[in-house]
Amino acid sequence: MARPLGGPKVEIDDPAQVSGTFVSRTSWGLVLFGALLTIGGVGAIGAIVYDLTSGRATVRDVLHDMAIFVEGWTVELFTNYAYDAELEKTHAYALFVLIVPGLVLVSANLVPFIRRGREFRVEPEGISIRDRQGWSQLLDYEYAAVVADGTTIRYTPASDAAATVVLPQARVFCRENGARLHRNVSGELFGQRLARRGFTVDDVDAKHGRFRARRGV
Repeated sequence: MARPLGGPKVEIDDPAQVSGTFVSRTSWGLVLFGALLTIGGVGAIGAIVYDLTSGRATVRDVLHDMAIFVEGWTVELFTNYAYDAELEKTHAYALFVLIVPGLVLVSANLVPFIRRGREFRVEPEGISIRDRQGWSQLLDYEYAAVVADGTTIRYTPASDAAATVVLPQARVFCRENGARLHRNVSGELFGQRLARRGFTVDDVDAKHGRFRARRGV
């Protein structure tokens, strides 16, 4: 019997399981797929606008074409494509809806790339962050406030002696085993850590790992 390649899939469901080096990764396949959907939606919108302004179609024609396309596509889907609805004969105006999932996919994958933050390492003795000089300990007492928004975790320094630190929270994966660190788990991990160090932590949206923390309040 054939066996799958690679080791067992590792899941991180609890802050106590978080260990290793973590970095934000971008799924370029999903970005490309989202871009193609967006292009298809923009193309359909362009066709609708052109046909309406040039007099080639009326609003009623556009709506009728959309209804035919949706009906035909639905029939093909439920008959496992045994029935040919001849969708190629329509203007495919209904494809304008593709712009919505397209933009969602692109933004959901590009925003973490643009705001990826620093690579960090979770060890029993603490958390280290990576910069140009290498690895250094994340010293919580140097920061006055910490905000997690589901995409990044931002440490605001208490003085000019320390620099702002931004850590990734969206699409974060472990380098060692490929396990994904979901934002709710990372939010719980950092929230618990800050609470133990004297920060007042307010959960904004625990499901998405969002919180605000302030030292000495």
